[in-house]
Amino acid sequence: MIKEHKFEFILTLLIIIIAVIGIIIAIKNNNLSNQTLDNFKIIL
Repeated sequence: MIKEHKFEFILTLLIIIIAVIGIIIAIKNNNLSNQTLDNFKIIL
């Protein structure tokens, strides 16, 4: 049980980190923070 829970936590953490990095790259490339935020809301 503990190992499964820890694996799920690590997986969730990785997804969050990847999403944040993707948003930062998108903002740097496009400088369209509003559009990026809209896309992020759709993902959530």
